[in-house]
Amino acid sequence: MKECDISKELYRHYTIHSLNGIVHGIHIDNPQILFYEHGHQFHRVWDGSIVTLAPAPGPLLSESGRIIGWVGLSWCPKDKNKPVNF
Repeated sequence: MKECDISKELYRHYTIHSLNGIVHGIHIDNPQILFYEHGHQFHRVWDGSIVTLAPAPGPLLSESGRIIGWVGLSWCPKDKNKPVNF
C-alpha cells in the first residue's frame, strides 16, 4: 500500500451516506499516516496509537458493483495557508 504523511491535519472526518441519508461518521483526531491503494474501497489511517479502517471517498459500491451510497471526506489543516498537502 502507498503511504502519505497527513500529520499536518488536525483531524479528518469520513461521512458515509446511503441512498436514504447519513449512515455513519468516522472522526480521526491528529491523523499521522494514510495508507491507500488505487482500486481499494478502504483507507487505513494511523493516528500514532491505532489504525482506523475507513471507506475511501467517492461512490460506495456493493459487491456486484452497484452504487449503494457515497463517502465524503473532510479535514482540518493545521496550517490554514496550506490546506492540501498532497
